[in-house]
Amino acid sequence: MSLALFLTLFLLGVLGALACFGGVLILRRTWVARSKRAHDIHLRLIRAELMQVIARGDESFIIAHWTKQDRKAAFEVSAQILCLLRGRERERLLDIIDANHILREPLGRINRKAKLRRIAIIRRLVPYDTKTVVGILDRLMVDDPEIEVRFEAALALAKNNRLDTPWRVIEAICPEGTPLAPAHRQLFRSMMPQHSEGFMTLALYQDRFSARVLAIDALGSSHDYRIAQRLEPLIDDDDPRIRIEAIKAAQRIGHSAALLWIIRACANDDTDVRAAALEACETLAPPAALEHLQALFA
Repeated sequence: MSLALFLTLFLLGVLGALACFGGVLILRRTWVARSKRAHDIHLRLIRAELMQVIARGDESFIIAHWTKQDRKAAFEVSAQILCLLRGRERERLLDIIDANHILREPLGRINRKAKLRRIAIIRRLVPYDTKTVVGILDRLMVDDPEIEVRFEAALALAKNNRLDTPWRVIEAICPEGTPLAPAHRQLFRSMMPQHSEGFMTLALYQDRFSARVLAIDALGSSHDYRIAQRLEPLIDDDDPRIRIEAIKAAQRIGHSAALLWIIRACANDDTDVRAAALEACETLAPPAALEHLQALFA
């Protein structure tokens, strides 16, 4: 066989392989596009059925036999609808979701080994505050071996006001030695004012520093002047960091009810406490009184 013939056959083979490969890519793209169109149509049909049930209160619009694809589509659609519903309509849709086992597949995958997969499923379950979902999220918050998963479960529960007592949450996501992050503070602030008494107990009587800081910070998100008054005992705490947290919390509450004990803190023996107290006075004290305070404690 001559070299020219060999090269010709080789080039024809390469061109044929490229043509086959291109054909496969075109067929795959066509199949993906058709699948997407079919999926979109399926979503619209499921959405229409669920909206009919919610609008008319007639469950005859619901399909009789749910397939795996139906439940998957309903899971995707119902999350969008739940964000728009309140009251009785929301409860009706949640009952339909429970009765037709729409959450069976995602709940079955919640115990996967991969941490990021568990977190992704938890985030998708946020709109569904059914008893089953709340129970599973609560178990994950307490028992999951990964602290990131426990924190994500606590966030999901917080978004639906389903978190338990503050101390139980702190034990789950802030074990001893855990560095406090802004996300921790934001989570506990979201538990106010429902758990204000629990936070006050932690702030006044708990020994763990991180628990007290989170409790005081959460109390500072309140607009209740009575909480500002009840923070006063903390100004005599042995730990100057706790004194500073109490002053900052009262400053955020923004009520002059705390002004008397904050003025007393301006004479504290700790420099940082005095600085925090003077800064709080700038926010809470009347301008005329502020000039006298600055001259007094300069």
